[in-house]
Amino acid sequence: MSRVSENRIGFKDKIGYAFGDVGSSLIFGLGSTFSMVYYTDVLGLPTAALSIMFLVLKIVDGAIDPFLGMFFDSRRPTKSGKFKKYLVIFAVPVALSAVLMFFPFSYFGINLSGKQAITFASVAYLLYVVTYSSVNVPYGSLASVITDDQKGRTSLSTFRSLGSGLGGLPSALILPMLVYSSVKSVDKVTGESITVQVIKPDMLFWCVIAMSVACVVFLFLSYKMTTERIRLDETQEKTDIAKTLKSLIKSKPFISISLASLVLIMYQTFNVSFLQYLGKDYFGNKAFITLSSLCFYAPFVLLLPFLSKLIERYGKKEVCSAGLFIAAFAHLLLFILQTKNHILYLALLFVAGTGATIIILQVWALVADVIDYQELIRGKREEATTFSIYFFIRTFGNALSLFFANRFLGLVGYQEAVNGISQIQTEATVKGIYNIAALFPAACCLIMALLLAFLYPLNKKEANSLKEKLKVSRIERGITVSET
Repeated sequence: MSRVSENRIGFKDKIGYAFGDVGSSLIFGLGSTFSMVYYTDVLGLPTAALSIMFLVLKIVDGAIDPFLGMFFDSRRPTKSGKFKKYLVIFAVPVALSAVLMFFPFSYFGINLSGKQAITFASVAYLLYVVTYSSVNVPYGSLASVITDDQKGRTSLSTFRSLGSGLGGLPSALILPMLVYSSVKSVDKVTGESITVQVIKPDMLFWCVIAMSVACVVFLFLSYKMTTERIRLDETQEKTDIAKTLKSLIKSKPFISISLASLVLIMYQTFNVSFLQYLGKDYFGNKAFITLSSLCFYAPFVLLLPFLSKLIERYGKKEVCSAGLFIAAFAHLLLFILQTKNHILYLALLFVAGTGATIIILQVWALVADVIDYQELIRGKREEATTFSIYFFIRTFGNALSLFFANRFLGLVGYQEAVNGISQIQTEATVKGIYNIAALFPAACCLIMALLLAFLYPLNKKEANSLKEKLKVSRIERGITVSET
């Protein structure tokens, strides 16, 4: 007979869990924010080739994720637990992959041909996404074994998202001020004097090294500070991926949260990558890049004091969908206004960021609820396998975002670097960048809002009843529950 420890998480668990996403987001932020601009403006790779590379490699990585989940689910828990040990095992590999991805060949006097550059980019990026998954599949599963309490889940999701925000801050707010330099040039069409921002690959590389070291430290702290309380060894039955997939395909909660998360990661990745181009080419101001990112991070701090009370009163599904409708409207308004006033643009971006931040803070609590729902209907707990399939869908969303971002750049006529030298964009190109930067996020937020409001079935009442239903189910399966 197995035993399940129940719920009593403390502040140490919350901070430790947040540290895990601080560490992984330091690396994810680098990949999301700078990989596109590094490949176009430093390696000089064409946007058409990049769009295919990102899509193919992300799909390959995503196909590996379910097998990673099956592997993690099949491991017996050790003294430290079932999942958190992998944060330490894969910490150094994921950090090294980031260093390799941004290696500045020209700084060391090495000139790559076009084929060599695309081969290097493909290998380095594949190593990055696979090692990143090897950290995040067990890390994502960790929340469901720390606690099964609804308030605890909400707190962990909030702290994880806070950790994600803190981990993303260096790439979003600090690095743009360090790795870009202002250059005066002349518009090829109008002949007007303009200011553009040019990336410094050597400075970016040293920043990547510093952030990679910090990644390893934070993942180790997460391992030390979290405790796995939910330990279910009720069966040694091997995971049948076909049966699990069949069950998940029929699961309305899983399908709806997965689709919403796919669009969410598209929204986040698109914003952090495309705002680089908007800032350096449309506004010609590296401070805009930092301030625009701040519009998505500041709401984290503003919402923390009272978001849990809103969730407790109205429910996760209800509050998240309302915020997304607000965000969609703010992005659409940016398109309608066609403003060149960066203050007005940032103000509306802040409104959009506030609305979208709610689901960013709560998405992991929603996923943990879905994992519990799956255990209830399957009679078997498969955190890592379920999460890995969910993570595959998120990974596919990341791939689609980078694919569309590169395709859109190509459609508006973006000129990549020539011999390592950034090119000046035409007025038509920068106007196209503006329109895409407003419309694509608006569409993403509207789709997410509709999915949560009308398809996701775990409303406040249903989510709150899950814990009690699981208690009954576990007792029927011979699992005792003890309080700690």
